Parts: sequence; C-alpha cells; structure tokens
Amino acid sequence: SSDEDIAHIAQQLGVRNGLLKVRQFDLKLALKDDRYGEIHAGFIAPFLKINLDGEFSYSQNVTAPKINLQNMVLKINPISYGVRDFILDWEKENNQSLPRQGATIILKIDGPMDDPTIHGLDRMRLN
Repeated sequence: SSDEDIAHIAQQLGVRNGLLKVRQFDLKLALKDDRYGEIHAGFIAPFLKINLDGEFSYSQNVTAPKINLQNMVLKINPISYGVRDFILDWEKENNQSLPRQGATIILKIDGPMDDPTIHGLDRMRLN
C-alpha cells in the first residue's frame, strides 16, 4: 500500500517516528526587469536542509518560455544518517563524489533550465 511505501521511505531517510514533517519552506522570486530575476529558496525538515540561491534570465516567444540559470548554488545538508547513507550509496553507484564543504553538498548550476550544467557532476557516468 502507499502508506507502507511512505513508511519505508521515512525509515530510510532516518525519520524515526514516521512523521515526514517540513519545518520551513521559503521561496522568493524577484523579477529585476523583463529578462532577469533572482531566486532564493529554502527547505528545512528534521532529516534534510536545502538552500537554493541564484539568478535566472528568461525570454518569452510564441512557443514556451526559455529560462537560463546563472550563478545558481544548491546547498544540501543531510541531517539524518539515512539521508547521508542514501547520498553515499548514490555516489558509489554512480562512481562520483559530490562537491562538499564539510558535510554540506554544494552544487553550482547554470545553463538552460531544461538541460542545466551541474559543475562537478559527470552526467556521462550517471546510472
């Protein structure tokens, strides 16, 4: 059942009491002009903390809008051992080490939103 699946995922993340609780979620988009903006986002849960800061440019044409990410920095702080183990398993499976500053994973991202470049990550080696 889906409840059992959620309980299993919670256990893997290191959530002991079975409650997937979000303590805080922030999102701020600031449009600076008709082609440029900034984004600041944050997510805090007992097992994980994520921050995203950066800039983006966008253009609208007849089809879909085009969004380019610039100077985007994603910081992932795995608080629980379950999340840390999940990330370490992913790194072993993909034969890659995510860039870190202490325990915090720091990913620098830029390029088109539908196909961004994540610096320090070799997409050719992803499983």
